[in-house]
Amino acid sequence: MIAGHAHLFRDAGLPLQTADDVAATVLQAATNPKLHGAAVFVGGGKNIDVEQGFSATESQWLGTYIQDLMAKQAEAFEAQVC
Repeated sequence: MIAGHAHLFRDAGLPLQTADDVAATVLQAATNPKLHGAAVFVGGGKNIDVEQGFSATESQWLGTYIQDLMAKQAEAFEAQVC
């Protein structure tokens, strides 16, 4: 599926992610406790933790009611799992 779309990146002058780029990101996420559960974007041979940005603006895109509800759900789940 990806191979059929690679030309779109090449035609636009965008770098393609290599298997090594993705593998390095997976390894980093697996071995760095700060990245456990984080959303990481891989692009152009680099990776970035986008979770911090999502968390910082969560109330803006979810609204405070849903944000509070999700926090309470996470607390209830963690109390049972941990």
